[in-house]
Amino acid sequence: MRNFSFKSKFFLFLLIAAAALGLEILGRCEFMQASVSDCAWAQRCFSGAFSFADRTLHGIWYFKDLQEENERLKTELISLQHENSQLKYLKQQNLSLKKLMKLTDERVKGKAIFASVAARDPHSWNDEFTLDKGWRDGVCKDMVAVVPEGLVGRVKYVGGCSCRIKNINSEGLEVPVVLASLSVHGIMENDGKGRSVVRYISYDTEVPEGETVFTSGLGEIYPGGFAVGRVSKSRAGSDAFFQDIYLDLSVDFSKVETVALVKKSDIIEIKPAAKLPSGGGRP
Repeated sequence: MRNFSFKSKFFLFLLIAAAALGLEILGRCEFMQASVSDCAWAQRCFSGAFSFADRTLHGIWYFKDLQEENERLKTELISLQHENSQLKYLKQQNLSLKKLMKLTDERVKGKAIFASVAARDPHSWNDEFTLDKGWRDGVCKDMVAVVPEGLVGRVKYVGGCSCRIKNINSEGLEVPVVLASLSVHGIMENDGKGRSVVRYISYDTEVPEGETVFTSGLGEIYPGGFAVGRVSKSRAGSDAFFQDIYLDLSVDFSKVETVALVKKSDIIEIKPAAKLPSGGGRP
């Protein structure tokens, strides 16, 4: 009985051991399958993360390239705008010089000296200009400076390589003028407040706004027939017999760059009894 019990116990032990071994093998198999599954999931995650990182890096590089290209295009655009501005400026200068040469061809029988503004006095920016021509170039005192729009001023100082002119609206200058369509003469000067005014016009003369005023040619310095301005308004003068005629000047002195310097004796005089072109050329 003891032998049977022993055999039974031994057999039970073998069964338990076999069952435990089977469970162990089964557990290991399941673990291996789970591990394989986990590895596949991890591989997919890693692959996805790598792809995302790769796309992100490519996106960053692409964005950086776009940014560099954008900066390059901006630089090129600024350069082209600068070149375009230069071309427009040169074109305008060329046009102005052509008009100035045409004016001198039509009005100057002697020698005209072309000079460019070299400097301006900060304290009298538009009242005085220093030009890049002097007595070595034939410039002499009291020559007048003209542009296609009209009379600019008068040479007051001459150096060897430069000269200085005062514009027609400077204090102390008096320019003989005529109201062209009315044949009425007067003297243009600065009123002391920076405005150009024509004096000695009879109080009973009806002067329309917009009337063009030209140099009359009287006196020894200023040649006749060059525009100086247009009438903006009139009012009673300090003298009961005359009225003051205020002008909008023909020449914008802030834009003056190149002028023609001429002597009165070298100008073909035009009597401004009729309407004249605003530049002072032949009618």
